[in-house]
Amino acid sequence: MVTINKERFLSTLSCPTAGWLLAHTPPVKLSRYDHFLMEQELEVHKKAQALYPQGILVGGNDISAEKHTEHLIRNPNTQVLFEAVFMVYEGITRADIIKRQRVGWWLYKIKSSVNNKDEYLDDLAYTAMIALQAGLKIIGCSLLLLSPNYRLGLPVKDLFQEISLTLETFQKAKEFWLEYDRVLHILQRTTKPHPELRWECQNCLYFPACMGQGIENSIFDLPQLNHTKFCHFREQDIQTIDQIPEDFILTHTQQRIREAIKEGRPYLDRNGLTKALEQISFPLYFLDFETVSTAIPLYPDITPRARVPFQYSLHVVGGEGEILTHHEYLADPRRDCRKELVEHLIRHCDTQGTILCFNDYEKQVIQECSEIYPERSTLLEALLERLINLSTIMKQHYYHPGFHGSYSIKDVLAVLVPSMSYEDMEVSNGRDAMSVFADMATGKLDKIQEREYRNHLLKYCKLDTLAMVKIWEQLVGMVRETDLQFQSK
Repeated sequence: MVTINKERFLSTLSCPTAGWLLAHTPPVKLSRYDHFLMEQELEVHKKAQALYPQGILVGGNDISAEKHTEHLIRNPNTQVLFEAVFMVYEGITRADIIKRQRVGWWLYKIKSSVNNKDEYLDDLAYTAMIALQAGLKIIGCSLLLLSPNYRLGLPVKDLFQEISLTLETFQKAKEFWLEYDRVLHILQRTTKPHPELRWECQNCLYFPACMGQGIENSIFDLPQLNHTKFCHFREQDIQTIDQIPEDFILTHTQQRIREAIKEGRPYLDRNGLTKALEQISFPLYFLDFETVSTAIPLYPDITPRARVPFQYSLHVVGGEGEILTHHEYLADPRRDCRKELVEHLIRHCDTQGTILCFNDYEKQVIQECSEIYPERSTLLEALLERLINLSTIMKQHYYHPGFHGSYSIKDVLAVLVPSMSYEDMEVSNGRDAMSVFADMATGKLDKIQEREYRNHLLKYCKLDTLAMVKIWEQLVGMVRETDLQFQSK
């Protein structure tokens, strides 16, 4: 018998096919980053539970935990429960915290975020729906979010901000209950519901094997696709970019992509690319940062979820296209090294030459460092004036059908420099890097493991900037037959 939990219920509301697949197929293997997020949530839950020393944690499997919950609620001495279990009509939920009030109970949902999000109300409403139907008298509902005012060392009560959502939760729970029988019927089917193209397909784990199966250049590969355009496409049964009519209004970037796909060859604005590349001045500095963001700050004077740069790689290229040198920095995870990172970066970037990055991330990090260290703001602002986004140049002047709408460095590299790859790397993306550094900072790795992972971090970040160098070389090669005149300052 298939049961309903929060994930299955909400997924089925968005797409019956996705909900059914979630309930009837093996779970996807969790990544290192997934484990990191789960550990972050668990840590925040423990901190929230510490607010209520009299609270009782309801353990055991679902059936025994439900009976234990019922027993504890009947006891008038029970004031606070953690992970209380409620079940009704094959539906189950665990309430993060319920607190006894004079005439009922207050329901709390804990989230390891500083900002409220729409989906948090759905989470809270699902729990409230099941608990209410199971007979719990709920008189109020709140989110416990992280407070942006918290700093390491403050009392645990200062870590949280409470957002009351009682009326909104009751209304949403009522709406959910009207859909409950339909969702249960869908999930208990023996066959998968017939899929339909939906807006939610674009971020769906099952899309490649569902509506995207056998489809090249899906409309979801179209950058900046909005819901209005999607609805027009769906009404006209348009599923791929090459099916989009010529008279359909698209942005300039979207038009280039459609043109490249229909013609089966890359789009290249050679004159525009030439002019863009001529704006750079040697030596070139190819820069990539890695940052870490945690629910509980790793260091003093840092807010929850603040972005903390801990590493950079910098390849320096000379006027003949030769790599002159490579600089790198990786922080000591046991202390806040941001100021030290800034000092090294200023020195390594010198005062002349274009600094190239592959998105706006580096710009944002430098801007944040400039605000944190006003005594270095003039020098950091000077770096920003030299910064050019290489991916922006590409978006304006080049597109390859193999990009499938993405200008991420990995997708671009796979097409333009297929001999280079991130495969088989222990740390192969920014999320991996964040997770590893957080483990190092919180003492979860021994000395041998930490030394090994420092090498993995350095190798990964170095590959990012080397990849940028190779992509730049490819772009230069595309316009080499033109009169490309680089500046030298």
